[in-house]
Amino acid sequence: MKKNFIFIGMLLLSSQLSSQIKVIKNIELVPVGKIETVGLFKKENSYTISYQDTNQANLNTYRSFNFKNINNDVEELYEMILKALIDPPISDIILEFPNDIINLHFKRNYGENTVQFIQTINKNKKYIGKSHFLTKKDVDKLFGKTIKNDNRK
Repeated sequence: MKKNFIFIGMLLLSSQLSSQIKVIKNIELVPVGKIETVGLFKKENSYTISYQDTNQANLNTYRSFNFKNINNDVEELYEMILKALIDPPISDIILEFPNDIINLHFKRNYGENTVQFIQTINKNKKYIGKSHFLTKKDVDKLFGKTIKNDNRK
């Protein structure tokens, strides 16, 4: 009789344990655009910019920052960068994201205007990440604005 109660108890317990586990839908990041060390990825209505941190001695360090595309923010960020590449501002453009502060740092390199993402990680000034400098062509590719060659003759 005791064995029957133990068996029934284990059966009930195991059925409750398995019902607590749920399979959740895993939505993958979809690349929007990528260059060598910087990529823009989309997951539903959220975007992630990932970059190799040149501010670290270990070049295998990658950092990222996220934001939602609420009011067409992705397109506005792209347009903002393009305008500043044409006519660079005197100082950095500072953007506040939900978890980080991003400085868009503009500099002339090899006769071409470039932009660099400088990330204040978790809004803590102790932790700074920096991307490589990006040209206009890099920014177009990053935001998926390049026209693919369709091999027409």
